[in-house]
Amino acid sequence: MNGNIDVRCSRIVLVEGKDEEYLLPKLLNQDSSNDDIQFVSVCDNKNFNKILPTILKHLKQKKNIKLRLLGLVGDSDYNPEGALARLQHAVKNAGLPVPKLHASFAGTCPMVGIFVVPNSTTCGTIDTLCRESVANDVPTKCVNDYLGCLESLNVSVRNPDKSFVYAYSIAVGMPGVRAGEAARRNAWNFNHPTFLPLSVFLKKLMSY
Repeated sequence: MNGNIDVRCSRIVLVEGKDEEYLLPKLLNQDSSNDDIQFVSVCDNKNFNKILPTILKHLKQKKNIKLRLLGLVGDSDYNPEGALARLQHAVKNAGLPVPKLHASFAGTCPMVGIFVVPNSTTCGTIDTLCRESVANDVPTKCVNDYLGCLESLNVSVRNPDKSFVYAYSIAVGMPGVRAGEAARRNAWNFNHPTFLPLSVFLKKLMSY
């Protein structure tokens, strides 16, 4: 991630990667170029602490934009508590009000919100939510059987949820597509309850 960030909105959501940058606007049923909110990928969970000061610096240079709202959405990966702490640390280092809990908010102008995917107690990523959203779809059984077969043969699957997303995308005619691009093509069920907490969080951001 370089420093060339075009800040164009008073509502900004920093997300971990391109998958979230593509998927979250779709979850809100909005175009990613919507003028009301801007999703910015930091490209790695360690970069929140680096990119946030850059965002704030750019905003100071833009007299016509005042930050009203800031959201940070990061994966829990294998350490949900650590992921929450990392996001809180980035906010604190930037001198902004720090939300104390997952899916909570602090401050007023800007209001700052933090969300850990899939949540603050479960290991996983945005791929985990995508997988859960199609759990009852017909291709899912075949993909799960395929992954189970690999496991039975002691073939290491480094990231089961991400591997599921790739295999499922192939099964539904989207070879080589990641979670975010698949979201753009309506592969995931955004009405599934697994997406509800994240959807509620984003809609609160939008309503502020």
